[in-house]
Amino acid sequence: MNVALALKHLFCKEGCSIEHLDLADNSFGVDGAQALSSLLILCNDLNYLDLRDCLLIDEGIRLISDSLIAIVISLSPTQGVASIHGTCGYKTPGR
Repeated sequence: MNVALALKHLFCKEGCSIEHLDLADNSFGVDGAQALSSLLILCNDLNYLDLRDCLLIDEGIRLISDSLIAIVISLSPTQGVASIHGTCGYKTPGR
């Protein structure tokens, strides 16, 4: 099953709250990043995301980044953001 699809089923459960999400080494690429980015907007409690070695390339990283920015913007001033930690581990092709 596609990782993003599996997460969609998890996120759709009432009361689901994700704070730590480690998806390293899943290699879901840009298609998975697109699906994941639409789901991340539902994760207002997320404070750690690991996407190392997921073959996101620049487009996938942009999609995920846009979703994370939307989360931060949606937070109330009293919630704030202590920190958001994440890794993408991108290798430039041919290096």
